[in-house]
Parts: sequence; structure tokens; C-alpha cells
Amino acid sequence: MKSIHVLFIAIFVLALLGYLWTRSFEKEGMPEPVACTMDAMICPDGTAVGRSGPKCEFTPCPEVVINPVRDDVGEHIQSKANLIVMDTPLRDSTITSPVTITGKARGSWFFEASFPISVVNWDGLIIGEGIAEAEGEWMTEDFVPFKATITYTLPTDTPYLRGAIILKKDNPSGLPEHDDALEVPIMFGTNGAATPSARTDITPTPAPLPTGDEGDMVACTMDAKICPDGTAVGRSGPRCEFTPCP
Repeated sequence: MKSIHVLFIAIFVLALLGYLWTRSFEKEGMPEPVACTMDAMICPDGTAVGRSGPKCEFTPCPEVVINPVRDDVGEHIQSKANLIVMDTPLRDSTITSPVTITGKARGSWFFEASFPISVVNWDGLIIGEGIAEAEGEWMTEDFVPFKATITYTLPTDTPYLRGAIILKKDNPSGLPEHDDALEVPIMFGTNGAATPSARTDITPTPAPLPTGDEGDMVACTMDAKICPDGTAVGRSGPRCEFTPCP
């Protein structure tokens, strides 16, 4: 009887050891959790991507087609071509502030030789306004060349760099049935009026290599933040935070 008890105990111990041995191998094969920094990279299309994966690399940007053909935008611009045409800047091109706008419009688009123009961000917020002036006799049904220079300020918290230029028909009557407008999509360049953002295509001013709480060296990511004055700053300190802008 004792030998049976000993046999059962031995089998139980062997089974327990086998289970623990298997679990130890499973734990060794499991990757350790990775905490990535919360900075973002601005993609060419104006969207932002974060870091992911075991190496905390930026996720790939969406595929971008230069001057993409969008049927709705093309149809809108074409529908206004007999009334107003914007020659510069080109559709989907990158602009900086101030932006010079040229083109031609029928005399009926003007009132007292001018009409209003707005620059809006991705959400339709007006960030710049001005007046286009006729460069010729406007009291005609023919096309009249125009020119305007608009200064805009892009909000520092904007998530996207796409926007639009809206050329509005001057409507002194105020009646909605006489309203009309041409909207042309553009992209904002990163000049002094553009938004600060985390980017990887700019080399920031080198900062001293930071140390952790125990004196260990800390390796920060090499991305940069664009400051309002157009300069770039990198990360430093034990928490790898962006250094203050000038």
C-alpha cells in the first residue's frame, strides 16, 4: 500500500515539475512590454503618425500621390472656370505666408474692382483674409486679371497641414442667391507662420546626453520639434522631453 502512495506522489511531483518547466519556457518567449514616446511625425499629406512596435519606430505614412486627382475638387474648379480661374498658387501646391494669389475673373465677380479672399485651415477656420484687386477695367463681362497678397497664421495646435484658398464673389446685395465662390485646395509649408510639430527630417541642435535617476545614460529619440520662429529643438533630460523653444 505504501508503495502505491509513493508512486502516486512521485507521478504528481513529476507532473508539477513538467508544468512549471513548460511555463518557464513560455515566459521566456513572451516579449517584454514596450512604452513608446508620445511624439508624432507629420506626413507629407498633413496627417500625423505615432510610434509603435518593439523598436518604437514611427508607423509608415499613408502613400501620397503628388497633385492627387480628386473628382469632386476637379469638378468644382472646372464648374467655375467660365467665371474665375486662379493661376497661382497651383492646386495642391505648398504655400508660405504671405502668399501671392493671381488669376482672372469675369467683371461680374468684382464690385468696385475688388473681391474678398480667405485662407482656411483643414477644418475650415479662416486664418487669413484679404482683398483681390482688379488689374484692369472691371466693368466688363470679359475676364479681368487680379492679384492679392494674403498673410495668414496657422494655429500651433493644428494636426494637419492641408487647407484651401477661397475666392468669393463680391456680393454687395447680401442676397444668398448671388453668392458664389471658388475653393482651391493647398498645403501649408513650415515657415515662421506654420505649426510646431515633431519631425524626423530636421537635425536639432545637439543637447548634452542626459542621465537617469541612478546616473545611467539615457538614449532619447532623434526626432525634433519645430518652434514658432522656425528653429528646431531636440529631446533631453531624464524624461527625454523637448527642450524649450527660444
